[in-house]
Amino acid sequence: LDPSDLANQSELPFIDSVGVAAANNDWTSVFQAAALTGLVYKLRASTTYIITAPIPCTVDGFGLVGPRSAKIYLPAANWTSTISASGVSDVTVASVFYAQGSLTDKAAPLIGFTLKGFTIESEVLESRFIIGAHLRNVRDIDISEMEMFGLTTGKMIQASTCWGRISRNYLHYAVQDGLGSFSSSPQMTGIEIDNYRVSSLSSDLIITENIIRDFGFTGDALTTWGDQTDGVTLIGKTNPA
Repeated sequence: LDPSDLANQSELPFIDSVGVAAANNDWTSVFQAAALTGLVYKLRASTTYIITAPIPCTVDGFGLVGPRSAKIYLPAANWTSTISASGVSDVTVASVFYAQGSLTDKAAPLIGFTLKGFTIESEVLESRFIIGAHLRNVRDIDISEMEMFGLTTGKMIQASTCWGRISRNYLHYAVQDGLGSFSSSPQMTGIEIDNYRVSSLSSDLIITENIIRDFGFTGDALTTWGDQTDGVTLIGKTNPA
């Protein structure tokens, strides 16, 4: 299927064909199982899916599509990392979705990863570090028409050694007022590219028509660290694989 047409494909299965929510409407295990199938799933309109732990995506072809009224919700009590910059292994702990191919061979990428058309909302609570989607060595990505907000400090989309499209997303509302307990100076970034390249290979991405707004440090955070906010960041260095 052409990723640009996924939202219009009636034959796509719904996510609840994989399983049903656990107690307290927790869909984490269902999404984790779906990510291992390599299929693209639809989310149901006007439905909230609570996710309490990262969704590893290590099989080609996984994706989620849905209308904007379909929402993944991240309770603050379950997303408590204060790690802001201490290595890619820690980054995955704080990522809602992380997709990766080989981390040692740039010629062995994950093929196909889609997030399209729905909302990821974090319960608003300062002094945490969250990444909406973290991708390394992934080809044919389509992250488009998404809304992400409330993720406080962190990166809403982070891609390194990736090929594909990041377009028409609405990334907004990340605010830090207090000092918190961060291990290093925190940062708010809408889209970050190539901070964790594989074998020094740069990304080849189309990044277009994204709206990034309402990121801000205020109060003690602004006084101590300054306005550590970026819309789109292209990293010109190579961190270790």
